[in-house]
Order: sequence, then structure tokens, then C-alpha cells
Amino acid sequence: GVSAVEIALWDLAGKAYGVPIYQMLGGKFRDQVRVYCDTDAEKPSGTETGKRLKARMERGFTFLKMDLGLMQIAHIPGAVTAPAGALEGFRANPRGRGGTFEERKARNLAYDAQNVQHPFTGLHFTEKGIDLLEQYIHEVREVIGYEIPLAIDHVGHISLQDGIRLSRRIEKYVPAWLEDVIPWQYTEQYRQLQQATSVPICTGEDIYLKEGFEPLLR
Repeated sequence: GVSAVEIALWDLAGKAYGVPIYQMLGGKFRDQVRVYCDTDAEKPSGTETGKRLKARMERGFTFLKMDLGLMQIAHIPGAVTAPAGALEGFRANPRGRGGTFEERKARNLAYDAQNVQHPFTGLHFTEKGIDLLEQYIHEVREVIGYEIPLAIDHVGHISLQDGIRLSRRIEKYVPAWLEDVIPWQYTEQYRQLQQATSVPICTGEDIYLKEGFEPLLR
């Protein structure tokens, strides 16, 4: 909401001065921008997700991104530890989609897993869960190879400690970055996470206004 208003105000200012917004924000830096292709990992295995990513490569995309986290292992016994019933709704409707009564019910049951800040959910990946996630990205790389960058979309739902365990386990698969492992407000935890792994750590899509970015840039 706040960002939408800010964008609209920039648009009005640009029209008032008769200049493009990029000029008001410091000027033009490039003529082209490389884009990556995100790919939802709703398939049951890394191999199937790898095939979807491979299809993106065949369409000409040169940078890829995939999901890796709770969604891949929440339904597997022994992969995740969480308060009793906490994952019931997430397992039924992991993306919170749909408008039927049952879908809305599942979405409401998934509220904590989707919205409570990660340190307070009581959720942790077990060693089995970490093994499965490593196997998942291994299968993806087996299909697409290592010649193309592969970023990891919003990980979320886990603690700093689990983020460190996961990032270290998948370093060998050369992720371009791990995204939103912990809430962006936890600046000190982001520092600890980045110092603990060679994988680049990324955040920002949930941040609004410059004040939100300042602590991360110091």
C-alpha cells in the first residue's frame, strides 16, 4: 500500500517536470537489463522441477530461480518439527490460493506458517528435512547443469540457525543467492547468516520506503 502511493507520487512528479522517473532517481545507467525466470517448485521432485527450468533455458532465459524450503518437505514425515497442528493448513494449501470454503479454511489454518515472523513459529527443519532439500537442488542441477545461475526464491519460515544449516549444505550447488531466509527487520541476524556461508544472501521484496533499507546498508 505505502509503496503503491510512493510510486504514484513519483509518477506525478515526473509528469509535472516532464522528465522520466529514472532521471529523477539519478539518471540512466544501462540500455538493457538481464531478467531471470522464476519457476514455482510445485512438482514432487527436483528432477521434475529441473525439467521445467530446462524448458525455460530452451526459451532463451539465461538466469533462473526456483523455490526451496518448507513447501518441498512439509508433507514428509520427520522432515519438519512444529507445534501440533501448525502445519495442517499449510500442507492443505501451501500457497494460500482458492476461494472455496475449504480452501479459505485451509488458508486460515496456514496463517501462522505464512505470516508469523519465522523466529516465533516454533518450526525447524530436521536433519532429514535438510537432507531432502539438498537432494532436491542436487536433482535440479543434474538436469540443468552448472553453466547457468540458479537463485533460490523466498526460503522463509525458519530460524537463523536452520538458515545457516541449509545454506552451508547447498553451497556446493553454487546458488546465485538465497532469498528472504529470515524477516528483513532482523538486520543483525542477516549479518550473522552472511558471515556463516559463502552463498550470497538476498532480501528486499517486503521492504518499503528508504527507511526500511537503511539498516541493511550500514
